Amino acid sequence: VVLQAPMSDMDKERIMNLTQCKDCGIYGTRVTSPCGTCKAKTLEIEGLVDVDKMALSDDRAVQMAKRVRKDSFNASLSPKKNQPGATTNEKELDDIRSGLGKARWTIIYEIRIGGKLSPELGSASLTFTGSQTMQEVLRAAVAQISPQWTGCLSHMFDLHVDDCELQFHGKKLFKEQSHLFLSIQKFYDTYAKGADHAYFLTTTKEATRLTKGTFMCLEVFVNENKYLTRTSVDNEDSDGFLSLPLRSSKSQAGGARGGKRMTSERPSKKPRERVS
Repeated sequence: VVLQAPMSDMDKERIMNLTQCKDCGIYGTRVTSPCGTCKAKTLEIEGLVDVDKMALSDDRAVQMAKRVRKDSFNASLSPKKNQPGATTNEKELDDIRSGLGKARWTIIYEIRIGGKLSPELGSASLTFTGSQTMQEVLRAAVAQISPQWTGCLSHMFDLHVDDCELQFHGKKLFKEQSHLFLSIQKFYDTYAKGADHAYFLTTTKEATRLTKGTFMCLEVFVNENKYLTRTSVDNEDSDGFLSLPLRSSKSQAGGARGGKRMTSERPSKKPRERVS
């Protein structure tokens, strides 16, 4: 049994002031008599239409249509960045599609002289954009190595790009030499999407804090045969004899870092195997 508390005079007065539907008996602050539900049932039974309700519905539809047109017009006037248009060239389209055309790439490389990594030259890094080519990476790396090549290794002549090759970390050659002319982004995508990506795209301890897809670990292979051939031909005397440039007494003694003494004997050419 639920006992209902006696109603106070204030509650009675508040209820008496409420409007009550004469048909269903519902009452409230916004109730009309008859209420909306009862009025709709009556009209439905008589086969009539509520003209006032239809007018309000039509008015709301007109206001909504105006708001939608206004929002669409304002959106068409707002500037849009990187929006392709009739004047967008193919390179810009590639950058827009990939979203990485202007991304920063870190190229970490070690220097390999002959068959061994050079402890004197160690490793270095360079920063590029994704649209720059691998050929530009090689040129920049050789320009960075050359002062040390003639400095701590005491060579007489600077390194040239023709003396060097770019390869993956661990003496892994590119699948094709033409890949040297690809952009950094396309070069990475070519190997990252291959089944053997784990073989080529290895990392070093210098790259442990870098995000995947923003760096590559490579090697600059210095071909001593090409270097000695080029510098020897450049210094051949008029009698046709090979006249190699003399080095400092420090370098002739082995150098401060154990550099090898340059001789007139050319090293034997050993063909390098290419990874298929």
